[in-house]
Amino acid sequence: MITIINNKRIITLVRITIIPLVIIPLLIFSGYFTYLKIDDYNDSTDQLAQATLNGLSSLFENVNTSVTEVLLTYSEVEAFRKLELTDKDREAIRTLVYAYSEHSTLQDIAFGTVNGEMFTPNEPHLPADYDPRFRPWYMEASRLSGQVVLSPPYRDARDPSNWTLSYALQVTNDQGVPTGVLGTDLKLKGIEDYFNQYFSEFDGRIVVLDANSNTIIEKENGIFSLSNKKGIAFEFVGEDGIGLDVVYESINYRMDKATVDSMDWCIVLLTPKDVIFNDIVNLLLPLLVVLLIVLIFIQWLFRLTRRTIIGPLEEFSQQIEAISIDGDHESIDFDGAIPKEFHVIQDTINGMLKRIGHQTVVLQTQKEEINGQYEEINALYEETTAMNDSLNDLVNELQESYRATIYALSSAIEANDAYTKGHCDRVKEFAIRLGEAWGLSESELITLEYAAILHDVGKVGIPSEILNKPVKLTEEEYKVVQGHPAIGGQILSEIPYLQLVAKIVEQHHEWANGQGYPYGLKENEIHDYAQILCITDAYDAMTSQRPYRKSAMTMDEAIDELKASSGTQFSQRKVETFIEILQNEKKLPE
Repeated sequence: MITIINNKRIITLVRITIIPLVIIPLLIFSGYFTYLKIDDYNDSTDQLAQATLNGLSSLFENVNTSVTEVLLTYSEVEAFRKLELTDKDREAIRTLVYAYSEHSTLQDIAFGTVNGEMFTPNEPHLPADYDPRFRPWYMEASRLSGQVVLSPPYRDARDPSNWTLSYALQVTNDQGVPTGVLGTDLKLKGIEDYFNQYFSEFDGRIVVLDANSNTIIEKENGIFSLSNKKGIAFEFVGEDGIGLDVVYESINYRMDKATVDSMDWCIVLLTPKDVIFNDIVNLLLPLLVVLLIVLIFIQWLFRLTRRTIIGPLEEFSQQIEAISIDGDHESIDFDGAIPKEFHVIQDTINGMLKRIGHQTVVLQTQKEEINGQYEEINALYEETTAMNDSLNDLVNELQESYRATIYALSSAIEANDAYTKGHCDRVKEFAIRLGEAWGLSESELITLEYAAILHDVGKVGIPSEILNKPVKLTEEEYKVVQGHPAIGGQILSEIPYLQLVAKIVEQHHEWANGQGYPYGLKENEIHDYAQILCITDAYDAMTSQRPYRKSAMTMDEAIDELKASSGTQFSQRKVETFIEILQNEKKLPE
């Protein structure tokens, strides 16, 4: 029986094979890829909107809190609480309002008196007949005496075409009589700079509403402005949310909304839907180009296949048909007669199968060897893990032994100096906190801890009658005491694992300006840890009772001393960090 291959059937077969195997998976992939891209775009848009809402809410909250604190603080200043002002009082008020307004990026501060005087950095730009008592911020604060109020937007006295938003607080004297009103104008430039620094990616429209649903701040086309639009579109009313759909001023928007709780303000972000559509189109445009290229490539591949594969098959079909027509001994039938080329293919395939069978046996043998090696490695790993655990236990025990030894030396120090009881522990605690703020690692903090505990070990070589002398030391006695850092360094240098500790102890009384002892080193020659101990040792000495000073300093007095000696005795940067630590702890509730 002779099989004749029809070239048209071959072409049809190739086509119906390529379509399901290439085109359909490509379309499925494209659809899925499109879905992922749009989903990623929506997620990133949600994240940007949430971050923008959170950032603006936090900014307004912080401004509200800081302005309230400033107004309450300034209301206690004596110059603001006088009914009759002297020239000296007026100069003091001007200095305060000018200094604050120059420092703040978010608001100015001003003071209007009950007599109609006005103190503000903008004073030269006010109208000649300006009277603060008739301004909305002054009248609102007078109406709600004792409260920090936020006025509705009102026309700016300098430029009535602009709107202004102000906080205000009425100031009274000790008898409760009003002396004037403190006020601050909100600077949109500060809000705009903050937004552009952190949320410049959001280029939509922003609307800020007050508790009465009036528009007070708008950002459109990249510009922030104050306004006083009464009422809003009903689409803005409702709960906060992300990715809401609204129609505002006949334009379809995506709306994101959040409330500033402490101010009863509402922040609304509006992104035009056509902008979102354009973003998605731009996002998917590369995919569409790739799809077009792939389709062109498939068409080209189909033509190449017809030329290089289907063409030879057509020729092979013609040859088989010719053999069938001739009916000679070269005819092919199902009894096993096949062309010479198929013998080559058959021999090649059989050879490949034989080699594959041989390689299978070799790989099986290698697999068994690898399994045996794996079991040996696993046993070795378990043994190594057990040894490592034992070593860790030994290291921890050794570390505790070091610590116990060091604390024993510390006890010996305090036994020789009755007034330093607990001093080493306190210096250690202060040093660890400053070291952590300075970014030291765990191992570096341990070294700093040892140095703090042992920083006065050299005092074991100082006579106790000098250490505990209740009056000022003589020059000779002071020189003896000054020798304790070098003595401490010499003692500790004999211990191998305390070499760095010895260096720190030896330098902890060196000054940044080179006027310290025992070697007169300057700041860049003094070890960082020694600079830390110099500060914390001095602070504890100032705030503790000593033989030569029965009354200890307060924290504030000691901080003033640290500031006075910053850059001379102490490292300026480390003193600033230490003072910040102390002041933060002072603010914590007891």
